[in-house]
Amino acid sequence: SYINGNTPPPYAPQIASVDLTHCAADGSCAAKSINAFTVNGHDNGILTGYDGAYPVTTQFYACASHESMPVGARQVYWDDSTVEEPPARGWYKNHKPFCSPDESEKNAVRECGASSPTGQTTYTLQDCANHAGCSVVYDGANLKCQCNSASGPAPMGLTCQNDAQCPTSTCSSTGAHFGNTPAACETDPYNFTHVYTCSLGDLNKLAVCDVNATTDRATNTPCRRNISGAWACVYSPKVQVIDNWDSRTTVQFNGEIRLYPTIDDGLAFQG
Repeated sequence: SYINGNTPPPYAPQIASVDLTHCAADGSCAAKSINAFTVNGHDNGILTGYDGAYPVTTQFYACASHESMPVGARQVYWDDSTVEEPPARGWYKNHKPFCSPDESEKNAVRECGASSPTGQTTYTLQDCANHAGCSVVYDGANLKCQCNSASGPAPMGLTCQNDAQCPTSTCSSTGAHFGNTPAACETDPYNFTHVYTCSLGDLNKLAVCDVNATTDRATNTPCRRNISGAWACVYSPKVQVIDNWDSRTTVQFNGEIRLYPTIDDGLAFQG
């Protein structure tokens, strides 16, 4: 059940990967893909490590919707024997590509939006504020949500300066939001580091990979796989973000990490 029996806000937390090829002089980088995160500069594909150890840096933008702040947890599940990091709940700022310099309407940063369903002209009172051009009005008898257009952009929280910085939508002016101000917003992505291992012990305890014939990727990570006669440990981390309403967004890396053991451990492993 939710606080006071209320319905949770309609938008779950948002996670986006970091476009390290489009960064400004101040170090701020645009978002690359929604529902993705960056591992060693990539948000998809096969990452390969050797000699039994592979250090990684995970980066992502994350924010709660304006009605469900703050971020209560942002965790990385590394997909090996280590626990999720960090395990503690807390009160965290949004981490977005851009933040407003203050709380004024004049300086409000713009947001990437998602179009409303075709033909939808009304929203619930609670959902109304999530849609640009919509506001709660009194018609003389009842409160209702009135919109300027039938299909306006719904602010999703990911900030932008132009359309090119929005992975799946346009960059729109949505007014001032506390979640975009310095008190609640930082422009650097979340960063977590980890070192994967693939030892003889790791190979012995991992199950054999089930491989999707179409994608050539494992479907049961963590696991071990014989690739061209050499065994490797295969991992695929996940990121989860939880907001103040306990709404959760979980994203798995769109790829996998293949780590080969040392030569000695590889030779010693019997398969």
